[in-house]
Amino acid sequence: MPRIYLPCRLLACLLTSVLIISPSIAADDAASQLPATGAEQLRGAIERTVLQKQTADKELTLRQGAAAVATQRVQELQKQLDEAQKRAAIEAQQVLVLQQTGAALEKQLADMNASLPKQEAADQLVSTAARISTRLDTMMSAQAQLQNQ
Repeated sequence: MPRIYLPCRLLACLLTSVLIISPSIAADDAASQLPATGAEQLRGAIERTVLQKQTADKELTLRQGAAAVATQRVQELQKQLDEAQKRAAIEAQQVLVLQQTGAALEKQLADMNASLPKQEAADQLVSTAARISTRLDTMMSAQAQLQNQ
């Protein structure tokens, strides 16, 4: 019997302590279900507003960071665009110079082609004159020999 007696005592102590504590727990639950007072409502509204402000501040910080990154990217792209425009202007200037050089060379080639027949005729005249001069020299030499005889 002593074995049964001990668990009964423990059960009785446990039930007694539960009954003693449960009214205070029930009173806490009842107090929490009471309508909130004006100050408690204001504290709750303040807490909610503080949380909303923190959320808004986080969102603002994120947006400002995103805007700063976007602005920096725009500046980098603008710099690249400016450099590309400068290179394009230099290339256009070089193209213009090459076009002018090509036009000058084309004019020079046309002038040379136009003067080629004149030059060929002059070369023929020089060649003919040289042959005639050689022939004249030969004839004069022959005349001199004939006179010396």
